[in-house]
Amino acid sequence: MMDFLERILRMPRVVLTVMAVLLFAGFGAYTTLPKESFPAIDIPYFYVSTSQTGISPFDAERLLAKPIEDRVKDIDGLENYSSTSTTGHASVFLEFNVNADKDKALADIRAKLDGVSSELPDDATEPSVTEISFSNTPSISVALYGDVPERTLVQRAKDLQDVLEGIPTVQSVTLSGSRDEVLAVTIDTNRLEAYNLTASQLFDALAKNNMVVPGGTLDTGNGSFNVEVPGLITTAEDVYNLPLKTDGETVVTFGDVASVTRTFKDATEYAHVNGKPAITLGVIKKIGTNVIDVSDTVRAKTEAFTKDWPSAIGHSFLID
Repeated sequence: MMDFLERILRMPRVVLTVMAVLLFAGFGAYTTLPKESFPAIDIPYFYVSTSQTGISPFDAERLLAKPIEDRVKDIDGLENYSSTSTTGHASVFLEFNVNADKDKALADIRAKLDGVSSELPDDATEPSVTEISFSNTPSISVALYGDVPERTLVQRAKDLQDVLEGIPTVQSVTLSGSRDEVLAVTIDTNRLEAYNLTASQLFDALAKNNMVVPGGTLDTGNGSFNVEVPGLITTAEDVYNLPLKTDGETVVTFGDVASVTRTFKDATEYAHVNGKPAITLGVIKKIGTNVIDVSDTVRAKTEAFTKDWPSAIGHSFLID
């Protein structure tokens, strides 16, 4: 062995060539290997969830969780399962062997749950299967904040969300702190009595006129096409013009007995940055991409997109 090493060391060109190859290979590995803030661990974890309005935790365990557990407990590769029952909801957590095929495990779960709805209460929701992924954690968050109307801040956040989701290395962008818009109907009780109407009649009219109705298919002899029936309320004008009753030749509408305004759902979470209301965008990168490059691209795209925004709306980068 010593003689072999001595012969090698007496050939400087070979030594330099080997060193150059190793350096080149090391530099190539450094530039091509994905850089992660946390390693992407692919573990076959799933949870099955279902809900039923108003049911107690005890009944949720007995009527919702137990039938699901009985279905999935014998799946191949399943190591542990546990359930959590709360008011109106039940979920079953499934832990498979770390070497199990996730796609096969997911297919087995869905096969076992096929038809389980017949064993659940009639008004319970269809059980959903969700794959738990430890890689779906934002690698950087962007916060928009300012003393501006909430609708303005939400719209700006959605615009920026579309831009960031267009980055090839970004998997998704989630919004936190925003609320969905709704139409608020304020009933005038005096007018309601004047037209001899009740609040239940108003609720019934809304329910019957805000649903998807199958229109069927129309066959003309030369071909057939689907008939669409516009049944969902989409604007405040739809509610204003909704007929409630006829009084002689007069049609009483919602606008005659109530006022309709655009507002937001009740807040369940709050976000503030620098003491001002904020909306945060969590940027989740694709698995295997460079976390540093993603962060730099998100920062550059955000700066370029917001440069012409009003000065009242600020932005910050969090949890980078």
